[in-house]
Amino acid sequence: ALSTIGTNSLADSAVTAAKATGFGKIGQVLSTTIGSEQSTTSGTYADVSGLSQAITPVATSSKIFVQAAIAGDVRNGSGTSTVGSIKLLRGSTELETKASFIQINIGNGNPDKLAANCYHSFLDSPSSTSALTYKYQFIVDGGTFRIGTNSKITLIEVLA
Repeated sequence: ALSTIGTNSLADSAVTAAKATGFGKIGQVLSTTIGSEQSTTSGTYADVSGLSQAITPVATSSKIFVQAAIAGDVRNGSGTSTVGSIKLLRGSTELETKASFIQINIGNGNPDKLAANCYHSFLDSPSSTSALTYKYQFIVDGGTFRIGTNSKITLIEVLA
């Protein structure tokens, strides 16, 4: 006859599937793609409309894995260098800045436009069960910085 041993009878140091379940499970996955091209000519950070996503974690121990695929280009016909940058925020809290997302040096036969794709990821530990909104902002130093319609943000809740 077989008997059942409860997991509470196993030593904490025992490495078994019965003791190791429940770690790193995915709680929820939320994603959005921006609906229209966004652009800025501003030297001040501004929200990228549509490149944001809200999530409500189920536990304060949850981590939020943020992934983004951002298609962008900078343009400048004035013959000067141009730099486009992005940053990730949770609400109004800055989490990470990607300086020089796209940079072009114009002149001496260089093109006046440069396009690039950015794949950004960030693991956040918000310690909250309240609704949280993650968003991207962009800025440009001269010229125009455009974010394309196929840009996407995805939030993955990782349960502890």
